[in-house]
Amino acid sequence: QAGLPNAVIVFFSHRWLRPDWNEATQTNFPAGSEQRRNAVEGGWIVGDPDGPEHEKAQALLEWGLWFKWWVRHARSEFSRPAWGSDE
Repeated sequence: QAGLPNAVIVFFSHRWLRPDWNEATQTNFPAGSEQRRNAVEGGWIVGDPDGPEHEKAQALLEWGLWFKWWVRHARSEFSRPAWGSDE
């Protein structure tokens, strides 16, 4: 439709909320520490981009719902004749 973008580019924060977190042990392994090195060598996953309540994931889902609403609203606005036109 005229006036609507063909694509939308969205940027999200890449900052990890818990970069040193290990879920299995419920512990932080500070970067550069022997404890972290041992955890990584042992196959443990260290670091979590989200918080304990999954705040980032929930915010992303909410944004997606809002964006769907906005696209529907924008399409209906752009499909109407311009105010004051003879159409």
